[in-house]
Amino acid sequence: MENKEILVLLGLVVVASGCSHTASQSTSSSSVTIQNFSAFPSNVLSDQQVRLKLTLKNNGDSDAESVQARLFNVAFSGERNWNLDGERSIRFGTLQSADEERNLPARESTKYWSLDSPSLDEGATIPYRFITRVYYKYQTTGTSSITLMGQRRYRQQGNPERPTLDTTSGPIQMEIRTRSPIVFYPQDDSSRTTKMCVIVTNKGTGTPFVHNQAYDEDNSEYNLERENSNKVKLRVKNQGNTNFTSAESGDESQTVLVDMLGNRGIGCFSIDVRNWNNNVGPQQDVPVLIEADYGYVKETSSSATVSGTDRFR
Repeated sequence: MENKEILVLLGLVVVASGCSHTASQSTSSSSVTIQNFSAFPSNVLSDQQVRLKLTLKNNGDSDAESVQARLFNVAFSGERNWNLDGERSIRFGTLQSADEERNLPARESTKYWSLDSPSLDEGATIPYRFITRVYYKYQTTGTSSITLMGQRRYRQQGNPERPTLDTTSGPIQMEIRTRSPIVFYPQDDSSRTTKMCVIVTNKGTGTPFVHNQAYDEDNSEYNLERENSNKVKLRVKNQGNTNFTSAESGDESQTVLVDMLGNRGIGCFSIDVRNWNNNVGPQQDVPVLIEADYGYVKETSSSATVSGTDRFR
């Protein structure tokens, strides 16, 4: 409830103070897509081999790293259970996005699990549902600009065209809210500080998480805990005489960890402009590069039916 109130209050401040709300362009939320997850054959007898096929494709703009899928929901040992030949997790490595410069499309990648169906009593028929969760590391970037302006130019020109935040494709999308332009008045010194807030939205069907806290590099395994889930790490790079620092931590960090409430969250940065008189003319457009780093997990399911007798004859 507290985060919701912050979002509402921020919106009121934006309207009241004349700040610009820069929304992202119409950008796809695509990243790693599950093209196929199926069992073959899907109707089997006891003690028969079944292959689970999983096909993935990266339809986003960034390469997906440390891509891995893991089976859940079905017991894989013991009497009347499935016997898995190998590990529950299969690794896809890096799935590259399309290369527009060389006109190369993204390629599908397919992996398999091999299992033996359980031994059932004659006449028994049981449907089984397999669930797989796909984990990967991803990044969404957003680019925009902030205008710095002296009072005389501001009076002559008024408000410049409001910028937009252009984001790459990915399940995490962003908007920014900040004052634009940042106007320097004669009574100001050569420095000015204001705030920029980033609205983060999960537009995908899965869950973001802090990748470096959930992924074990040594064992190449994911262990996703509740405290790591629904979080996105934001980073903004300094540009010339304009510095971006976390407005929440109070230190010089350029990184903010955003806690998502439902499918939305907010992270704020302080914008510190230095040496206006020396380095800036009547107007300057400062580029803004925002990087959202996160892990992402989504799941899908497939089914197979096992019979304890040959009902196909």
